[in-house]
Amino acid sequence: MSLLRKKILVWDTIGDVVDIEEYDIIILWQSYKHDIKNNLISIPRLINDDPDKIKKQYLSFIYKLGENTKKGKRVVDHLEVSCDFSFWWMTLLTEKCNYAKSPQIDNIVKFMFFKSWLDIDTLYDIELASPNNKLNLAISELSIVKKYNYKWKRIKTIDLNILKKVYKYIPNLIKAPIWLIGYLKDNWHLRGAGIDGWKKSEATLSFVSYFFNLDSEESNKSNYSSRYWTKLPEMLGKYGIKSNWLHIYVPGVIYPLSYNARAMVDGFNDKNLGKQNHVFLQSFITTSVILKTIYIWIAITLKYKVVKSCIRYESGELWWLLEDDLKSSLLGVEAIRNLFFHKLFCESMRLLPPQKKGVYLQENQGWESGFIDAWKVNGHGDNLIGMPHSTLSYWDLRFYFDIRTYNRTVKFSKPLPNYVAVNGENTRGKYLSWGYPKSDLIKVEALRYLNVIENKYKIDIREMSKIYNNINVLVLGDYMKSNTDNLMKLLQEANCLIKENVKYIVKSHPMCPIDENNYPDLDIKITNKLIHTLLDECDIAIASMSTSASIDVYITGKPIVIFFDERTLKLSPLTEDDGVDFVSSGDDFAKIIRGGAKATAKKRQGENYFYLDENLTRWRELLVDDYIIK
Repeated sequence: MSLLRKKILVWDTIGDVVDIEEYDIIILWQSYKHDIKNNLISIPRLINDDPDKIKKQYLSFIYKLGENTKKGKRVVDHLEVSCDFSFWWMTLLTEKCNYAKSPQIDNIVKFMFFKSWLDIDTLYDIELASPNNKLNLAISELSIVKKYNYKWKRIKTIDLNILKKVYKYIPNLIKAPIWLIGYLKDNWHLRGAGIDGWKKSEATLSFVSYFFNLDSEESNKSNYSSRYWTKLPEMLGKYGIKSNWLHIYVPGVIYPLSYNARAMVDGFNDKNLGKQNHVFLQSFITTSVILKTIYIWIAITLKYKVVKSCIRYESGELWWLLEDDLKSSLLGVEAIRNLFFHKLFCESMRLLPPQKKGVYLQENQGWESGFIDAWKVNGHGDNLIGMPHSTLSYWDLRFYFDIRTYNRTVKFSKPLPNYVAVNGENTRGKYLSWGYPKSDLIKVEALRYLNVIENKYKIDIREMSKIYNNINVLVLGDYMKSNTDNLMKLLQEANCLIKENVKYIVKSHPMCPIDENNYPDLDIKITNKLIHTLLDECDIAIASMSTSASIDVYITGKPIVIFFDERTLKLSPLTEDDGVDFVSSGDDFAKIIRGGAKATAKKRQGENYFYLDENLTRWRELLVDDYIIK
């Protein structure tokens, strides 16, 4: 019996498909539009219909990559960097940051689904319309294996940034040392900052997080006040609990240069007189740390070929979508950055007197595995706690692992904290549903969202349909510049379609400031105020998909609209089931302004989403009463 043959167009670009009648099926790779009657098949929409299946498949795939063997050793064994730690857990492949660092992950998930969707009893003529050569290579290899006819119609893209284009083609082995030299230059002023107090610290409780998102007014008074930890430092001081604070410096609005940040930390230490000890991770930069980093980096680069062979064999057609991440992770900037951070953590933990407890900001980035290893190797307590500061998105793959990953009895198993401090039933439920050990989850108050119960403001929720002339829109920017730029572009498109007088109150992410001069057609007011203090000024808010700032608005009941880029999986912590609108074009947003937002249908209570108690009872029991809640 001869097999059927169908002609497929895989449309991996923005815009309408041309010459539809030439194809039996059109696969939309970057669109959620779905029209079976006209043979338009949306891969993102089909994935969204049953996401658990493909997500589980992807997580299993990543786990198997690390377990694959070559010369009698697994990948995790080949990447040993210390007695019980494998560098595998600091690579981009295991970090799985699909919104910022690894843009091909979404394509891997889509490819997996596409491959399973193809009918084994059908032969296909596949044509790919795409600018993505990596996707071309993956589908080409699949077509060779399956004996499909295949053609790539390359779509050209305009890249106006010449420097980025040149940088792309610099070999990884050159990029890595260039990055290290530049990083040392930018952070050299931080060497030694706070180390004397760190070495002599009487505190047995330590915290690790980024040095941004600080309250500028309090910081100028030499009071450490972070929007990650909010009332927690104050509570510790109330009970006389001394603490150590290890900050990872990144340039910010109020401390753009490292010497600005050093002056701020010196002020914290001088004012607190040993009650709080503040240092930077970069404080521990020494010649020895630099030389150790370079030595291990060279050792890791020499293992690239054998690791590549393992990954290539296990991944099949997906290799082409993994290749760049593996190269950067073992040869390039990601490799030397993570190795450098690991050595800095080892040095900081070596110099710190024995600790009973530690709490770190958990986002499951590569450096966290290095920190956990350094904490344990240097003999600190078995009460290391990871704290996700917001809530979890279903498709933020950094927070999800194959259940076999949690087996701690295997050599070179993934470094994990002893506990994860979950801030609400929403977050706790997501951890449990994907196999995280229940006994390792601790309930704590959501520090970032305590303002919900402080009654410092009243939200005036008005139906959008009743707003006639003046509309104030709160715009919440993103960590990623590309996402923020796309959001502002959408607002420009919508502004041309809206007759009402619209004013935009724009709060950018601390790491991605917005210049109002770039948007002369919009009535913009730039602000750095806290979100909850802005809600009375606005009628509706719009946020990019990957920012957790949308939750700040959502839990108050104020209408919130999520902008999502159809080229990606939906990274928002909110969904349509939460009663919010998702828009992907200026026309979509203009219709909401004219017709009203779903989010006005009901007022939500933060207490139903997070654990909230202004007395921080759970945190007190955890950190003050020396009692672990289980």
